[in-house]
Amino acid sequence: MCRPRRGRIEEGSAAWQALSAGDQAKRRRAAEEVRLKLRSPNFLVSRTRLSLRNLPPSLDEKALRTLAMQAVKQRATAAHPHIKQVRRVGNAIYMHGVCRSCTC
Repeated sequence: MCRPRRGRIEEGSAAWQALSAGDQAKRRRAAEEVRLKLRSPNFLVSRTRLSLRNLPPSLDEKALRTLAMQAVKQRATAAHPHIKQVRRVGNAIYMHGVCRSCTC
């Protein structure tokens, strides 16, 4: 099953070496979290649902929908994608009274 590895930078590659130590550690933790979730019967890999991490706070749902449509049309020119729902989910982190992880 290649879907959990899609977009992953392999350890030891030139791109991996170019990452900061903090970013390498974050990516290792995320990969381990995916492996644990895939072992659990409570989680499944969906063919239609996509999960993105570390989105910039300035990217709202409308812009995210537009980016997704552009990416699909660029890869599959004959495709007519239909996006049913775009939603930002996460724990809100408030700094100086401003919500950072969601568009509250």
